[in-house]
Amino acid sequence: MLREFVAWYGETHPGKLQEVINELPSELQAPFDAAHPTLGMLPSRWYPAPAVHAVVDSMLEGMRPADVEQLARAAGSTTVARMKDQGVYNLLFRWVLRPSNYSKIIQAMWTLNYDSGRLETINHGPSRQEGRVHDWNSHHPFLCRTNVAVKLNVWEAMGCTNAAIDEQFCISQGAPYCGSIISWEDERQLDPTD
Repeated sequence: MLREFVAWYGETHPGKLQEVINELPSELQAPFDAAHPTLGMLPSRWYPAPAVHAVVDSMLEGMRPADVEQLARAAGSTTVARMKDQGVYNLLFRWVLRPSNYSKIIQAMWTLNYDSGRLETINHGPSRQEGRVHDWNSHHPFLCRTNVAVKLNVWEAMGCTNAAIDEQFCISQGAPYCGSIISWEDERQLDPTD
């Protein structure tokens, strides 16, 4: 997921990624290749949280809170759009991912992107669901906001109409866990051959 965000950010902010990396201390630059458009990030490799957090913090430096929120929403939308066209994620969207299956596979999807965090799903009726993230050791407020935006876009990709995040919460704002409550009106039946 992070690589897709970085690729999109590099495309929409030409030259900014290289500036961001060059401003970091050398030990935080080490995992990345500033000359590469996606910082040389590979989807199959883990990146140290302090280095990732430093890159994200540098990207956000000087931004107004409303602009940070808008960036998180754009990152979520772009990330889901790009993930839908890739290998294992493409299969998940086409064959498995439906609201009724979401709670069964979300932990596996999470562990493809993060090395810690336990997810909990609570159904509040047929079209309202709460998701909580506990014990996320590499938590970052922007990545947390982006995860909420990703969730909304995943729901829309599953064919849910009028999907909306009704509430979001984060440990950085004093909540006991991170997460959100999403609601939707109905689920269109998607053709897996599309």
